[in-house]
Amino acid sequence: MYLSDQQHPTPKNHSPRFTRLKSDPRYSIGPVVAIPFFCTNRVNLPSHRGPFSSSYAWLRSLLHLEIASAVDQIVVDQSKDGYDSDNVSELDDTIAAANHLLGLLDIFFDETNETFQLTHDDLSTNNILIHPTTHQITGIVDWECVSFEPVWKA
Repeated sequence: MYLSDQQHPTPKNHSPRFTRLKSDPRYSIGPVVAIPFFCTNRVNLPSHRGPFSSSYAWLRSLLHLEIASAVDQIVVDQSKDGYDSDNVSELDDTIAAANHLLGLLDIFFDETNETFQLTHDDLSTNNILIHPTTHQITGIVDWECVSFEPVWKA
């Protein structure tokens, strides 16, 4: 969720889309900032990062990013002297698996709009604040990886 009237930094090779909320136009839904979309080399790879209206679109984008990330890593690995052929073989397997899953998306999902839910993508014991005597949750921190994800994923 983004404030509608502010500029937001974007990684290179990205042209993010923002959709104002009808219920409160001060806020917009924008690109996904979940860890799978930005980890390792993915932050610099061009891809569609939302907002998404269906699991089909969300998964398709994530699988294409998985493929692009693996291809990018193969290029990096092969440019090194004495590159690890086992690593390249595993990345080739990753590409094949992602392509296979892309072919199955139509069986399990369609482009029908669905409900997405706000999800904290880094919820761990380090990010949950607990009162020392009552043991009640007093806060949740580290919100930089919060995105709207399909309800089944959240």
